[in-house]
Amino acid sequence: MSVGGVLGTLLPLVIAIQGYSLELSGLMNSAYAIGLLIGSIACQRLIKAFGHNLVYLFSCLILAATIVLFGLCPHPLIWLGLRLVGGMLMGIIYIVIESWLHYNISNKYRALLFSCYMFVLYGSSGLAQLTLQLTSYITFEIFFYFLGGTFLLAIIPINLWKVKVRTIHLPNRKKDTILKKLWKQTPDGLIGLFCAGLIGNAFYGLVAIVLHKVYSLENVGPTMCLLTLGGMALQLPIGKLADLYNRTKVLLIVMILLFGTYTTFIFLNNTYTFWHILVLTTCGALGAVIYPISSAIVQAKLKNNDRTNAMRTMCFINIPNELQELEFMFPTG
Repeated sequence: MSVGGVLGTLLPLVIAIQGYSLELSGLMNSAYAIGLLIGSIACQRLIKAFGHNLVYLFSCLILAATIVLFGLCPHPLIWLGLRLVGGMLMGIIYIVIESWLHYNISNKYRALLFSCYMFVLYGSSGLAQLTLQLTSYITFEIFFYFLGGTFLLAIIPINLWKVKVRTIHLPNRKKDTILKKLWKQTPDGLIGLFCAGLIGNAFYGLVAIVLHKVYSLENVGPTMCLLTLGGMALQLPIGKLADLYNRTKVLLIVMILLFGTYTTFIFLNNTYTFWHILVLTTCGALGAVIYPISSAIVQAKLKNNDRTNAMRTMCFINIPNELQELEFMFPTG
């Protein structure tokens, strides 16, 4: 999954370096978001037909080939299509992985164990940002080949350990939709998921472009590494705190602190200094814990047969946030 984080940073950088407009970066993110939507719609029936393991395996293989095509076909329109396909596959992969997790952990430790998952995810993604320094020595095309080959490593665990999950039953369409059910049971969790998507999509997409304008290309990778590693800094202590006390209250406190940190950043001057990096890292740390806590709140009240369908609905909630970023790229006022 660390390759996906590098790709999300690399594409806006390549777009900026090659002189394309900022609007193209917004279109890329929106194509990715629409792909997530399509993938989340298709994933449940794919899992029902082929099982978690096969769906994960083939999604990883196809996504690796898609990343290689970024290097083979360096054209903006083709990249939009590839980003769409990549979003579909990443949506499926994330839903499969997080379904595995939620099927096999108890409610008592759900927030902590899901935070461990996010800790590994942000840690690997942060360290992987350092590979961007390779672009100083090799072309972007070769770097895409490198990323595609590296992503194939994701299929190794599935061949070493077989993850067992219960049979999935498709929901009865005549009953309340899963979204209505989730909203009745955990409105706080859904609001948290929406905020997590809003923060994450804008933060990691736009910060890379801003850093490129301020720093040299060689410094973007280490700086993005620091910001991403900030996302893992609070995962374990906040996850443990959320399990010990009220998860909703912990989520509210985190969001208030995050709002205060963002407000602090607004009042800093425009010269990017140590304080800007510190504040941005704090934003990354606080913003990253919203998703695991919110996911734990939602999943804690579900039966196992509803978990994968709920994961699909949770992906839907992220879509308006990507499209809001597109609206930012095309201001109307």
